[in-house]
Amino acid sequence: MTKLQREEVLNSFKISMAEWVIMTTLEYGSPCRRDLLVAEAVGGSIGDSVTGELNPDCCEVAISTCVSRGWLKILTDQDCLQDLEMRNAEAIPCVPLLRYLPGMLEFTEAGFASFVNVQRATGESKPQYAIFDESEGYIYILAETRETCEHWKQIVVKDLQAYCHLGEDARILYQSDSVSIGAWRRSRFELFSKGYRSTIQYDGSCSGPRDSEAEIQTRKRRR
Repeated sequence: MTKLQREEVLNSFKISMAEWVIMTTLEYGSPCRRDLLVAEAVGGSIGDSVTGELNPDCCEVAISTCVSRGWLKILTDQDCLQDLEMRNAEAIPCVPLLRYLPGMLEFTEAGFASFVNVQRATGESKPQYAIFDESEGYIYILAETRETCEHWKQIVVKDLQAYCHLGEDARILYQSDSVSIGAWRRSRFELFSKGYRSTIQYDGSCSGPRDSEAEIQTRKRRR
């Protein structure tokens, strides 16, 4: 989709380009501190590919507009407590979720629903998947369809060294077939009634400095 076509779709939903970049950036790593969200929107590849003209001031205005329209919210202590209770009570396969902290920005349910509707209108909606390495030596792939799960498993296996920051001695010890797992959650707002999971076990020495916990958590969410 061209920039002009995307702008026409956004205009039909009464969403500015800056607001769309903010929501798209947040979707890749929610919840997020306001200052980090602005920095990522300005300097990230999403903003560059969409407009290339974003600056911190217009991002701040876009965030305030998204909050005032009920698309985003600033997390409170009560939000954090309710989220913790929900996560403890729910026992289904789930992508590791970033911790809620007071003051962070997050979608509202209505805001995320609107975001998904715009994605569909722009043709950016696709079968959902997630790749994460919750424990060292294992990679887990969750996907909406068996085909999507197998597709991403092969991509990870092919590029294991780059994906896991491993040296030349990296090797696959085991890879499972894609098995049905029933309901699973990709995010706090995305609960799928059925899905598939594949597990890859690997071995190898680290080829560089290990990521910080923040970087690891961000990478888990963005895959």
